[in-house]
Amino acid sequence: HGDLAARNVLLVKNSADTDCPLAKVADFGLAKKFYENKTYEKSSRLSVPWKWMALEYLNDDYFTLKSDVWSFSVLLWEVMSFGRPPYGQKGYDEVLEQLNEGYRLPFPSNILSDSHFYLQKIYNKISNACFVAEPIDRCTFSDVVTMIKDELSDIEQAQYTEMVKIYQENKADNYLRMGSKGASKKT
Repeated sequence: HGDLAARNVLLVKNSADTDCPLAKVADFGLAKKFYENKTYEKSSRLSVPWKWMALEYLNDDYFTLKSDVWSFSVLLWEVMSFGRPPYGQKGYDEVLEQLNEGYRLPFPSNILSDSHFYLQKIYNKISNACFVAEPIDRCTFSDVVTMIKDELSDIEQAQYTEMVKIYQENKADNYLRMGSKGASKKT
């Protein structure tokens, strides 16, 4: 994706008829296609959302398939902090130096509720797997899904399974096939 951040997540009505909205990723302006190559090297640094970028991009101007996994952890921090800007008002050089020294976004301090410990446990589990400096050692999105699924109740697991089923039935390639069938009938 290249710009995975809370500002690029849309909430829509859930087709599984639950009260919970469904989150969808939008704005693929910085997205890259990875075919045989597993990395993408940026040839020039334009204005980019650096606070969400993985360490490999900040240091060496390249993306990997796991760069968005790092960005997901920043997005998770954003959501849990109720939209605060990551790293506050710190500048690029200061943040980069701290990241290279091992600093990572800690669990947001503004969460005050009975579920604080539970949320902190989940955040730490996911962020520790996502904020890994070396992309090859970083978890995958499948790993993140598994970590989240492990924390769901039986009811939430059933809702998740239903949403996956609905999603699989409504993927874009199904719409493309329907469109091509309709087009062939007209000709």
